[in-house]
Amino acid sequence: MTAKPSAKEWIAAGLLVAVLLVFHWVTLPDGHSWGGDFAMYMAHADNMTGGKAYTDTGYVFNPYHPRVGPRNYPPGFPMMLALPYAVHGDFDFREHVTAGVEALKRWVVLLFAAFLLVLYPYCRGRLSPLGAGVVVAAVGLNPYLWQLKGSLASEVPFFLFLYLGLWLAEKIPGERREGNIDIVLGVAAGLALYMAYATRSVGLVFIPAVLLHDVWRFRRLRRGSLVLLAVAIPLMVFQNISLDILADYGDAVGGAMKESQGPVAKAIGMAKNALSNVGRFPLVFSWSWGGGLPGAMDKGITGILYLTAFIGGWHLLRERIGLSEIFALGYVSALALLPFGGDTRRLVPVLPIFLIFVARSYFDGPLTEDAPPKRRGAKVMAMVLGLLLLTAYVGAYQKFDIGGELEDGVHRADAQEMFSAVKELSEDSICLFFKPRVLAYYTERGSVGFQVGGDTPEQLLGFVEELGVTHVVAGPGDEANAPLRFFASTYPERLYETWSNNRFTIYGVVDETMEAAEDAPGSAALESE
Repeated sequence: MTAKPSAKEWIAAGLLVAVLLVFHWVTLPDGHSWGGDFAMYMAHADNMTGGKAYTDTGYVFNPYHPRVGPRNYPPGFPMMLALPYAVHGDFDFREHVTAGVEALKRWVVLLFAAFLLVLYPYCRGRLSPLGAGVVVAAVGLNPYLWQLKGSLASEVPFFLFLYLGLWLAEKIPGERREGNIDIVLGVAAGLALYMAYATRSVGLVFIPAVLLHDVWRFRRLRRGSLVLLAVAIPLMVFQNISLDILADYGDAVGGAMKESQGPVAKAIGMAKNALSNVGRFPLVFSWSWGGGLPGAMDKGITGILYLTAFIGGWHLLRERIGLSEIFALGYVSALALLPFGGDTRRLVPVLPIFLIFVARSYFDGPLTEDAPPKRRGAKVMAMVLGLLLLTAYVGAYQKFDIGGELEDGVHRADAQEMFSAVKELSEDSICLFFKPRVLAYYTERGSVGFQVGGDTPEQLLGFVEELGVTHVVAGPGDEANAPLRFFASTYPERLYETWSNNRFTIYGVVDETMEAAEDAPGSAALESE
């Protein structure tokens, strides 16, 4: 299921990707949102290049709220960030907050361009040159991906390695040929597969997809597939043994299902969750291209896209069920089983495959080269659909401040004032904050999170006592401020203000087992002008 692009095609694809690269480069928003994941990736990358233990991030895991974030993240994206960390040498990414995230975001833009370059030959396995170019343009201009790429999100490198692995794996010949091209492709695909898994753990779905594809299509495992698995699986096992990353994801899944008691109740709970996710998928997935137009128009465009995707996918799957289609089905099924799997960010990796299905309705591909050309009406419909999709994109982009500065985030001066104040605390301090991984990275002080809007003052006090919290940091907005300020007003004998500015307040925690002396209310405290 392959078609080798010609030299002219590569030139045209390169020019298209270059134009898309310029678009993303010049429209990159300044600053970075509070997020949380990005700070862990930066902490891991910093540790890789600084000679520290990979897991030494300062983030304190809250076992009562595992979905705040796992103790550690897979090493794939930090490995990619380690290169700009190494190139910048002595540059302090913690001290220079805005310049640091700006440099790393531009590196992510380059990774996105690399993904688009890989996507073109991948699409040529299913579409004509024009169809492949249209899909690359549609992915490259996608407003959701534009927004996602403006942050340090693992999705971008995951796209790169996932579609590189799919492309290479689908090039493995079914029969042995002269030379060892199948072994070479197997090694390369195995490394790409592992890097996809090392970036997003759900990449594990690739393993059963390869097995099922080969058994379904060839009634056996290809030699190249065996090599692929022999390369990828040991690396995955080593990663899990050394970092134990999947354990915290298991806690998050188990925590969401904790209301279920016995195995039957758990099975019913999982089935209800899966049905709920599947029911939400069509709407949530459509947010990757829509949401910016009036309701009727937005739903109309979405309906046309789903209809044409069904038609194109039906014709494509009638000819041959490929590895990509099996992977996409397994990937979406895995998301359906997760309590936190039904969001756009997790669904968007299958967007290129969906768009290939759409394009397949209008553009001939290499699998049907003997078929008669598409009728002129199909070409007209393709142009109409392209205009509709472009209209949806324009509507979605209107929601964004293209090229401007993000309204809130770690780049704001008041946030950096707070970081400086927390740095003045003793090195063994542990702070309760709504974005603990961000605070831990930029201050190098311990930080633990809580459930915003869900924890009572009594529960917060329990976290303080059990997890050894020494300070509480409230802010920046009402949502993050309200529960902690209510906590402070409920237990005034346990919390006292030590520092504040216009958006953040730092409270010291009185340890009831010790007599308040040095840190008691009224002692020397940091003040912000």
